[in-house]
Amino acid sequence: MAKHAHTHTYPSLPIGARAKAITDAEALAKARNMTLTPQRRTVFELLLKAGRPLGAYMLMDELSKKEERGIAPPTIYRALDFLVELGVVSRLESSNEFVPCAHPSEPHDCIFLICTCCKKATEVDDKDVHKSLMAIAESNNFQTGRRVV
Repeated sequence: MAKHAHTHTYPSLPIGARAKAITDAEALAKARNMTLTPQRRTVFELLLKAGRPLGAYMLMDELSKKEERGIAPPTIYRALDFLVELGVVSRLESSNEFVPCAHPSEPHDCIFLICTCCKKATEVDDKDVHKSLMAIAESNNFQTGRRVV
């Protein structure tokens, strides 16, 4: 069994930090002529509160409980697509789960370290890794749009 001695950068955010993240997301959406609807906002709040990556069906269950009505999968996927496009949520490709972006106002490549024991994720930004990937792509005559390692 793997040793489980590490920390995570996605603790459940305190209410004040969650409120700031939501206010920042609303401002970012407004600046881009996008709308953070109440339902999109609630999905974002659930991710901010979770403290760990969540899949669409987990979010659907949580939103259904919160709104006291059934929520269809397309509703969650549309909200998640919007939040990813806005840049306030990142998708973990390997598990198809979602986490709040650690620094949404800065363009960057997200690198996620994902614990195999507890499934929590830590987002790191490493410009050297980004430069290396870009150099490898360029040396092989590729233009990169999105990188998943």
